[in-house]
Amino acid sequence: MAGTRSRIVARCTPRPRRVATAATAFVDGYLDLLCALRPDEVGPSPCFGYGRGGIAYTLLKAGLLRGERAFVLAAQRWTAAGLHSGRRFQLRGWPRASFSRGLTGLHAIHALAAHAGDRDAVSRRALRRFVEGARRGRGTLDLFQGMAGRLAGAAIVLRRIPDPDVRALGDDLATRLVRALEARVIRIEPCGVAHGWPGVVLAALTWQAVARSLPQDALARAVVDGRAAALAGDRGWMGWAHGHAGMALLFARAYTQLGDRRFLAWAREAAAKTRTVPSRGLSIIDGAPGIAYAMLAVAAADPEGPWRELAWTNAGEILSYVELPATDPHGVWSGLGGVCCLALDLLHETDAGFPGVEA
Repeated sequence: MAGTRSRIVARCTPRPRRVATAATAFVDGYLDLLCALRPDEVGPSPCFGYGRGGIAYTLLKAGLLRGERAFVLAAQRWTAAGLHSGRRFQLRGWPRASFSRGLTGLHAIHALAAHAGDRDAVSRRALRRFVEGARRGRGTLDLFQGMAGRLAGAAIVLRRIPDPDVRALGDDLATRLVRALEARVIRIEPCGVAHGWPGVVLAALTWQAVARSLPQDALARAVVDGRAAALAGDRGWMGWAHGHAGMALLFARAYTQLGDRRFLAWAREAAAKTRTVPSRGLSIIDGAPGIAYAMLAVAAADPEGPWRELAWTNAGEILSYVELPATDPHGVWSGLGGVCCLALDLLHETDAGFPGVEA
């Protein structure tokens, strides 16, 4: 597989029944491909976003949703391979403590996979390493590389494993983030969920959805400020990482948690700006799959709207041209891992939490 551009195609019309058939065929084919892969056939990156951790995450998600233990066991093997390669991995500026790009997220996936496989001792060790790594992390606040990402990761773990050390970690990080949101004393890009203030707000909401430990009035003020920051830096981008799709997801989650009708109006407005743009790109962070996830989030907040149908339509378009990327092909951020997660969420009618941020 290494160095090839294998093609996995499932052509369909954008009608849910046809799209569901295509999505099932794609998921089955892609999971078969992952199960046939060996660690020495993929790049050395260990992380969830771009490397071996993405394979582990996708297999674990499939195993949990389908009730297939073989995928859970395969996920455990891939986390072990990722941690092994992480000891030797070298990349200038690599954010080792990042949840999506470093080892912190890989420890979390290792803990979740071991927990799902009833390997409690292994899960506890991985949880300790996750907590230790997240506490040691320094630097930026942002969602992709910094504290907000680690907080979102703590929420993902706590949702399945009610561990007191993870809760204490999350409460500490969340308190620090809310203070930073109110003080704005730290320089950070103003717009976009990937690196900007809106992503910090999304992480706080993600923690609040699990822990219910933050003041709602402070969160509401942060959502309003996050919108102002995004409007000030708006470049007309549509994707999840830097554009309107990410803001639509943020406002939808804010409405469902906080109940402010302004947030629902803003979610609809941001989602409407993405629906007119032709789907392009397979990366979940800046392509069509991320837009589909945003549509599903808005559908949860506004079930009478057209958003779920648009997500299915978007998925149909994705599946009509899906191809294994040449670079980082199996990462959840970069490759077909994100497409597979979207297909699984649609087929199983889950809450469709955004991978690595909400689920």
